[in-house]
Amino acid sequence: MSASSHVTAQGTIATFGSTTLTRVTNNSLTDGAVDLDDSDLSHDRENHQTGIATVSGSIDCLGYTPQLTVGQDGNFVLSGAVSKDYGLCRIMDIGIGTPVKGQATIKYTIASTAETAAT
Repeated sequence: MSASSHVTAQGTIATFGSTTLTRVTNNSLTDGAVDLDDSDLSHDRENHQTGIATVSGSIDCLGYTPQLTVGQDGNFVLSGAVSKDYGLCRIMDIGIGTPVKGQATIKYTIASTAETAAT
């Protein structure tokens, strides 16, 4: 259930929380899911039921100045040529991305956040 893309996502815009980032020039995200059956000791659910969706990886966006900060949480959405809502994610790292035709890019490393139950 993993999918990964290492190609230019022309016409794709990223939104993180209320911040719309610039055009995405590289999409290196990997989708996954945590299987809920592993924690279902009562076996009430059927085997291989999709569990919690996850994402990890990075995107490069055109620009010189980061628009987000490390540790920031928000709803992560790609729209345009590549469209997907990844849900609540966290910015894990920000760095210099691969230049595109002489233009600078910012690399945002992103991972799904885990919500824990109150005890």
